[in-house]
Amino acid sequence: MKPLYNIFIIACLLLSPEGMRAQFATIDEVLLLIKSNNKELRKNAALADAQKAQISSENNLPDPSLSYAHLWNGREKKESISELVISQSFDFPTVYATRHRMNRFKHNELDADKENFRQQLLLQAKEICFDLLMLQQQQALLEERLRQANVLDTMYRRRLEMGDTGILEVNKVRLEL
Repeated sequence: MKPLYNIFIIACLLLSPEGMRAQFATIDEVLLLIKSNNKELRKNAALADAQKAQISSENNLPDPSLSYAHLWNGREKKESISELVISQSFDFPTVYATRHRMNRFKHNELDADKENFRQQLLLQAKEICFDLLMLQQQQALLEERLRQANVLDTMYRRRLEMGDTGILEVNKVRLEL
């Protein structure tokens, strides 16, 4: 829930009436800013890169082994035999080719997951931007209605003082206000 909260805060600051006029012209610019500064996106990309590196490292040869044996000759005490053994295990070459192909599929899957996460985050940000724009328009409309209701209220109060209207009409206007 924290990434959504961060997106909401950024969008509120960027799409406020003063901020919108001063800095940004379109939602696309806000989305570009979120894309470049969002820590969740960076963390997800770094995680995907680390997983790719781990997958790639699994197709390497295992580490070689080294052993040393010092054998004493039982017949003559002066003579000794030493043996140094270095061994390397490996699989049949087609196994490495198959693993490489599987690793490519896994890399593509990780890239798709990363792109899906990015798109979901930007979609949430865009929805929040649209909600903020709608609320700004709604607020402007309600402020205009309030201004008009205040004008009507003052006009009907004057008419009541002059005797042109009744208290019922004044109360209707006050109720609207």
